[in-house]
Amino acid sequence: MKKSIKLNGILNVIKKCCNIILPLLVFPYISRVLGPDNYGKFSFSNSIISYFMLTALLGIETYAVREGARIRNDKHRIDKFVSEVFSINIMSLIISYIFLLFFIFTNQKIYSYKELILILSIMIPCTVLGRDYINIIFEDYLYITIRYIVIQIMGVLAIYLLVKKQEDYLIYTYIYMLTNSLGYLINLVYTRRFCPFKLTIHMNLKRHLLPILILFGGQLAVTIYIQSDITMLGFFYSDKEVGVYTITSKIYMLVKGIINALTTVAIPRISYYLGENQIEKYREFSNKLIKYLFLFVVPLVIGLLFFSENILQIIGGRQYISGANTLKVLSLALFCAVFSGFFCNGLMVPNRKEKDFLVITTLSACVNIVLNLFFIPQIGTIGAAVTTLISEVIVLFMSFYTMKQYFKIEWDFKHIISVILAGITVIIVCILCKFLIKDAIIQLIIAMIISALVYCGILIILKNNILVNLINEVLKKKLNN
Repeated sequence: MKKSIKLNGILNVIKKCCNIILPLLVFPYISRVLGPDNYGKFSFSNSIISYFMLTALLGIETYAVREGARIRNDKHRIDKFVSEVFSINIMSLIISYIFLLFFIFTNQKIYSYKELILILSIMIPCTVLGRDYINIIFEDYLYITIRYIVIQIMGVLAIYLLVKKQEDYLIYTYIYMLTNSLGYLINLVYTRRFCPFKLTIHMNLKRHLLPILILFGGQLAVTIYIQSDITMLGFFYSDKEVGVYTITSKIYMLVKGIINALTTVAIPRISYYLGENQIEKYREFSNKLIKYLFLFVVPLVIGLLFFSENILQIIGGRQYISGANTLKVLSLALFCAVFSGFFCNGLMVPNRKEKDFLVITTLSACVNIVLNLFFIPQIGTIGAAVTTLISEVIVLFMSFYTMKQYFKIEWDFKHIISVILAGITVIIVCILCKFLIKDAIIQLIIAMIISALVYCGILIILKNNILVNLINEVLKKKLNN
């Protein structure tokens, strides 16, 4: 069942683009209607749920995709495997809910947010029962993309129709929960075309539990240094500060998600090559992926760095513009995050180096927490962004050092130099647009259009193989059609 990795990549990028575009349709509206205070309440509650969501999922999705992709062509083995990991997942779901309820009713701060937290907690069982890893194992990205887009559009329409005033933050919470749960409920029926919906008492814990827990530890560490910023801001500062930081953090995460879509769709294929012992294809494919990541991340980092104020003003209004410097710091973290994501998720996980992954992410999470305790009380949201940057740098260098003995990077200096030179021209365009155009929206639009044209033009002139081959393939397909 071999599917086009390019088609999967395009579909996942489309999904990630919608993950940017659709929230962009909502953020300017919802941030103004709810205001920083109520949006901060929602964000703090959602950050709490993220820890228990992770506990319920237990790292099973990553493990299931990695191991399932290797045996997906064997119907008996894949059905047995899915039944085992799903049964383990049900156990972790029950344990997670027990801890969540205990936490709510024993912590006074959390108890004050209980209504929001309980509403959002409905997402936890829906996600577990949805078994979305099955669709990823079989690379059914067309269904995943269509399902996501349709449900998110329904959510956007519901927000504009039902959320009208500040007091409607509970309605917004219900809509958010439903749009994040409905797709998994559809999966209850859809995923049966690949694997039956079956529980078993023979969960093969001896084989599955240790690698699952190791991956869980790594993902918990990642979640801590992603979510601990918002959680700690909620304890040290007002809901308004949390709201401002949440907007900047969401922009950072959404942009990162678009680029990481390339790594995400590559994981099943990398696992497949390794499972079939096609080492040369694995190396060639992985090195090509690095070049694509570098090609896309450079202009995005530059754009965020120069137009942080514009983006925040357009998305949230002037009441959120105080987060501009925070977003600039996060834009620097973006570069490191993209490549650390490649080494950790794109290479370590398929190569079954989850123990190294756990050590690296745990160390970075510990550093993040310690630095947050120091920086956040001193400099607030900027301090939270600085700790994220430091954590991403640590993960990048440690993951690169760990994987260099298992994967040799083919340094293409012609590609690197051409991208850097094209990036310098984008910087010049951004400076000129900032100087010559005063309106924030027009400034950003003009800069994006000219920067894209100049960036691609310089790369073509310098004969960048990655971009030139991509353009040739697109043109060839159009001519064939």
